[in-house]
Amino acid sequence: MADGTPFSVDGISGTNYPGKLHNLSASFRDVECVYVVLDGGRRTVYVGETEELGARLANHHKRDCWTRKNAKYLFVHRTNTTEAGRQQIEADILAKYHFPCND
Repeated sequence: MADGTPFSVDGISGTNYPGKLHNLSASFRDVECVYVVLDGGRRTVYVGETEELGARLANHHKRDCWTRKNAKYLFVHRTNTTEAGRQQIEADILAKYHFPCND
């Protein structure tokens, strides 16, 4: 259902970040991105940034929280920007929604 489906997330700035929605259980390559973990109702659970998505998700320190929040999907906004640029996008998205696992 969500394997690579086009999806987007807005930031508090009004910027729209396009990407793809995947099942959280899928395997991911090491790509530079900002990612959002969503529950089955597509409500936000966690937002993060990385330059190596596959490695980052393999042993993520918030995975237990995701499980408690019934996380099902992963939105991936690929970007070839610097770490500071990814952090800026992450902060923009973080400011717009509630992310219980970022608390």
